Amino acid sequence: ITLFSYKLIFNSYFEGDEWYWMRILHETYAAPDWFSKIFLASFHSRDMTNPHVIPISDGYQLLQFHFFGLQYSHYVVTSLLGHFINTLLVAIFTFLYCNSKKIAITAGLLFAALTTHSQAVTWMAAVVNTQPALFFGLLSLIFSLLFARTNKKRYFAGTLLSLLCSVLSKETAVIFLALAPMLYISEKRNEYPTSFWQYFGFISVVLAFFGVQYGARFDGAFVLENSQEPWLYMFLAKFDAFDVSLFIF
Repeated sequence: ITLFSYKLIFNSYFEGDEWYWMRILHETYAAPDWFSKIFLASFHSRDMTNPHVIPISDGYQLLQFHFFGLQYSHYVVTSLLGHFINTLLVAIFTFLYCNSKKIAITAGLLFAALTTHSQAVTWMAAVVNTQPALFFGLLSLIFSLLFARTNKKRYFAGTLLSLLCSVLSKETAVIFLALAPMLYISEKRNEYPTSFWQYFGFISVVLAFFGVQYGARFDGAFVLENSQEPWLYMFLAKFDAFDVSLFIF
């Protein structure tokens, strides 16, 4: 179904954004420490042309460029495979939540076939961050559900790790920071959700991390353009985002 829905993707090619990033990736790949360089650049960058803090997606994109170069069909196969894996996760989560194979299969088929989210499969510049973010986000929901039902700490650890990987793949995955604990609470509606404050503490740290990252990256202007607190502006503008964020962790 995925192949049939997106069969025309093989007739496409790289677009403007891809060529822009290919140039940057080519320059980065020429360095001997190319992988660590692109990964750490997400934390150290204060360049307004690259405001994102997405080291997982950046690393994934560079690995694809390393192995595939300009072979567009290879990127297409990887994209379709990623969409297929996310489709399976949608079906698994739906089955665990609804306990119905029919509903799970229907949800999976709809997710695989409907092309309202087509850019997450067909636009290679969007694939590298959207698909990993969704993959880890769905894993966080599955682990959160299993943790609520079994109280096994390994599922709680899996939830937190998946949430962190998700937001480090694409910032809009921040929605999973709310969905995972909400799912946990809904499963514990007849008893006190003992791990709620652990979720709350983790989410607070992650939000503080990104707050410092973006605050320092934009030299404070993006949150303090008209601020009357110069000391706070100076703090965000002068301190390196990576150092302060590491202190928070």
